[in-house]
Amino acid sequence: MSDTTSYHEAIRFLEGLSNISTADTYMRGGAPNPQMYLERTQWLLSAVGNPEKNFRFIHIAGTAGKGTVSTLIHTMLVRSGKTAGLFTSPFATTSLEKIKTGERYVDPGLFAELVNELKPVLARSLQESPHGIPSYYEIFFALSLMAFRRTSCEWAVIEVGCGGTYDATNVIPAPEVGVITTIDYDHMQLLGNTLESIAGNKAGIIKYGSEVWTSEMRPELRQLFRTTCEERGALYHEISDSITFYQDKNEQVAREVATHLGISSAAQDWAIKAFRLPCRFELIQDHPRVILDGAHNAAKVGAAVARLQKLTYQKLHLVIGMAEDKDAEKMLQEIMPVTTVPYYTRFQEIHRPALSPQLLREKAGKPGDIFLDPFQALDAAMKAAGESDIVLVIGSFYLSGALRTCWYAEDWIIENGRSF
Repeated sequence: MSDTTSYHEAIRFLEGLSNISTADTYMRGGAPNPQMYLERTQWLLSAVGNPEKNFRFIHIAGTAGKGTVSTLIHTMLVRSGKTAGLFTSPFATTSLEKIKTGERYVDPGLFAELVNELKPVLARSLQESPHGIPSYYEIFFALSLMAFRRTSCEWAVIEVGCGGTYDATNVIPAPEVGVITTIDYDHMQLLGNTLESIAGNKAGIIKYGSEVWTSEMRPELRQLFRTTCEERGALYHEISDSITFYQDKNEQVAREVATHLGISSAAQDWAIKAFRLPCRFELIQDHPRVILDGAHNAAKVGAAVARLQKLTYQKLHLVIGMAEDKDAEKMLQEIMPVTTVPYYTRFQEIHRPALSPQLLREKAGKPGDIFLDPFQALDAAMKAAGESDIVLVIGSFYLSGALRTCWYAEDWIIENGRSF
């Protein structure tokens, strides 16, 4: 059996646990206390030998930019000769993209081997864990730490999945460096309806002895982070408020962290120049230009619009689809004023409800064709686009990641250990 086949079997096994995990949590009375997510993750890590005790951590939270900052810092570490692992969320096309060891995604054969090691532990969790079987995300986080341990990583760069205080990644010891990127409205059903409550939850990653940077610019949120650092015995840093473009903020906070870690300016420059992430305003084709962006909240869509404004083009053909629980109105307010021709569609991920393309068009208030098949939407946009036009796919990683397979097949990514 090939490593790619073994990897696919391992992923199917993990995805198949979701119905058991949901039912098990329900049978145990639901999740009235979010502390259970940390306790459940800690049980799992204890059962596999506490891999979280083996690394020097960099922990990164925020609403927008945390994937970029995580990747930049990780690349700077690797370029400077450090052995470093990277755990990010979400992925674009295949789950393997969430875990990187060194310059490549984790070896698919090693991943499958680690899943096999976990199987008896997960079976035990149904009987021994106070909160039952861990979630898919919690399992993946544990697998990342196990992979880092197996490949002798010294550093672990960890991106928070959601929030901070009760995110599974917050079971790690005090990181050497914590970063909180730009704050905005997202996951409000979990984090609260105000920027202060969202920022307060993300400040949960601040721990005693850490050095903490933020790229957030609002004075009241900076003060919240500063006060939290003082209360918890962490050292607070903020980048200059003269930096306005969002990507410049991401690069600057990564540079300041790298400089603190003793990484040379040459390694920093190389990482920034080489920076590229799948489905983060990714120019994947010319003639016509096609850009894939997984932006799924108003802040990230606004950042995409800011980058569009730096480009020269005639018409914007917009292929858009989003999850049912996202703030469609605010996202559409950002992107529709610059859209020439919209193509309303949906993603096809069965584990996450997509917003109806019909309802999406109604909320947008702009005429455009509806496509149940997102590949047909992309095909229509590319056929209609002229040489000076742009086709932008946006609204969800599920959408942009699936359509990215038109250029890079999932198995190609798995076999090559990279996205490009």
